[in-house]
Amino acid sequence: MSFVSACVVASFAAGAMAATDPLAGDPEGERIALWPEGKVPSLEENQYNEPFIEWFVPSNKTTDAVMIVTCGGGYGICNWVPNGSMGGGFRDWLLEKGMTVVRLHHRTPRPKKVAKHVTAWQDAQRAVRLVRHGAAAHGVSPDKIGFFGYSAAGHLALLMALSSQTGTYEPIDEIDSLPCNIAFAAPAYPAYVLSDGVNSANTHGGDLAEDVILPEFKFDSATCPVFFMHGDADVISPMGSVKVYSRLHAMHVPCDLHVFAKRDHDFKSKGAIMGKFLAWRPLLWDWLVQMGFCGDVKMSPTAPSRTVDVVGPGGRAVIDLQGGRILSWKTPAGEELLFMPRRTESADGDWSHGGISVCWPWFGKKGDKASSIHGLARNRRLAVRHRDPNEAGGSSVTLGLSLAAGEDPDFPYAADLELTLRMTSRLEMTMRTKNTGDRPFSFSEGIQPYFAVSRYGAVTLRGVKENDFAAVGGMDAAFPRRSDAFALVDAGAGRELRMHASGNTGVVVWSPGNVEPHNRNLDAGDTERFIGLGPSCRTKEGALELAPGQSHELVFSVEVDRYRDCAK
Repeated sequence: MSFVSACVVASFAAGAMAATDPLAGDPEGERIALWPEGKVPSLEENQYNEPFIEWFVPSNKTTDAVMIVTCGGGYGICNWVPNGSMGGGFRDWLLEKGMTVVRLHHRTPRPKKVAKHVTAWQDAQRAVRLVRHGAAAHGVSPDKIGFFGYSAAGHLALLMALSSQTGTYEPIDEIDSLPCNIAFAAPAYPAYVLSDGVNSANTHGGDLAEDVILPEFKFDSATCPVFFMHGDADVISPMGSVKVYSRLHAMHVPCDLHVFAKRDHDFKSKGAIMGKFLAWRPLLWDWLVQMGFCGDVKMSPTAPSRTVDVVGPGGRAVIDLQGGRILSWKTPAGEELLFMPRRTESADGDWSHGGISVCWPWFGKKGDKASSIHGLARNRRLAVRHRDPNEAGGSSVTLGLSLAAGEDPDFPYAADLELTLRMTSRLEMTMRTKNTGDRPFSFSEGIQPYFAVSRYGAVTLRGVKENDFAAVGGMDAAFPRRSDAFALVDAGAGRELRMHASGNTGVVVWSPGNVEPHNRNLDAGDTERFIGLGPSCRTKEGALELAPGQSHELVFSVEVDRYRDCAK
């Protein structure tokens, strides 16, 4: 459908559609409503108010990336054609390539009380959050979500790429605590980009200096890479794509820009070779491979997910079932709070410093084996014992590891470790150790976070020892805590990480500072980027004793606090 005819249909649709949308169609995949009943924001009677997403998972999955696909139509219709080159045909092509696809059918026609794109933008932000929420269940990465749309939906794709930090509706449930930023976008001939053509086609090609990018495009801190494609003969000027690309190029955001000669809107021919124009598809796939979102290695569609996540007002944390280590903790604004090295395993098997590590049933090194550093739990896959995605104030997951007597020669006792992680306004971790055997044993434990910092010299610690720690030079030391409350203050980032621990009385501080790293996972530049700080008992005097049937809990929580005066 051309842009002109789409607008005609949109005008008709605005007056004719209310309760139903004839273009929604019957479900082809796993269909999920975007909004709970009665919770649709900016509700308007003239619109189809049952927007949805639809999951399509390939049988030959080659990537853990996922593409959200939605369709144009002047924001008057959501023009999904089951076999169309930009709709169902594109979906089928991605599925054949091994990529998971999520179809988005947003509200139409244009709303009357707000700007033309607002309700669709609300639906798109909610769709990304739902995809992120359902990522583990569908075997995709929550950090590899892409967005494709053409024409008006290309405008929507750019909003998702450039303005994800702009909230469009008030949160309605815990899913809305998830970020709605995307990892990549592919807008095809996006409309409504320039001040010349706010609501329709451009009048003079977008070539003039006063034809500027519209202010709804914020180019915020979460702006992602973009693959642009446009026809040079398009009535919606390709200069919209060109000017956005130029801005992103100045920001050093890696993008591709493809402008095809003699191609009009919908890539229709103007004197060029007739027929469907699909040359952009392999270019898009090559770009996705180059950017690291796709590859040639086939993935098992039945392989169990290795990660689980918890979400809440404090953000989202991703937990590796291998060892129960937290790999990432991002605030709702998308700010990463944890440090992870580029290389997570060294040649000699040394333990990588990053994320939040679980150290059990000892903290430190036992014997001469490098694999013994910080216990055996890190070398075991923990089982998911319980998940509560709808817990009041956030979500939680409980992982478990059971050892039989004599199972491990370094710790030949019957024991059970249970790790509960909860995200509310703070990140909370509880380690429960139970003696399930008939012999007493001693053990030590630790929770070892590696917090990302702006600069090693800008960090101070509070509540750790007699005199507050000033970050000068490297250190690796255990201290008794002055109290259960302590903090890491990062003046460069303008934040304070407030911590609370109970169950033991020690704390470990580790950072190489400005010295060369001894761990092969770390590059020289990494030494300024993190501080290791967490509750532990690792000395012989600090070991804990458990009689048969007894249990012990170590509880640790972290909360982010912003402050204005970083010097205090």
